Amino acid sequence: MVVTLSRVEELFDRLVKEIGGRVVASPEPGKYLKKLREDAGITQKELARLLELRRESISRIENGTITPTLSYVRRFARVIAALKIVRELLAQEEMSMLAGQRGASFSLRLLRLCLDFSAQELKQISELGVRGYQRTKKKALRRIK
Repeated sequence: MVVTLSRVEELFDRLVKEIGGRVVASPEPGKYLKKLREDAGITQKELARLLELRRESISRIENGTITPTLSYVRRFARVIAALKIVRELLAQEEMSMLAGQRGASFSLRLLRLCLDFSAQELKQISELGVRGYQRTKKKALRRIK
């Protein structure tokens, strides 16, 4: 499958809406946010850095002590969606290489244009995405096949 900027933008928008909608509809949004964060393989500290919050605030949201704002849910959904896209692109790039094809190279600069993150945010998201991809590589490659 050829990855285009428009496809990445569409996927990103769809993921943000899906993630945000599920969080808002959840009877316990904090627990659901925690599950999504853990599934993404990032720590509270890493998420706090990306969202420019204190780790303690993330903990309170996840524990249900405070209710997440819609702004928080949107920012959270954008980060998780971007992580998923980075992992998807890494898996597609690796599948192309394994098949002896020259796939589109994963480019932070191009992602920055279509995902509307700062260079620093995208660098952090990319590093977390690469780390998570390495941990779940086999599962990701099976999903692409």
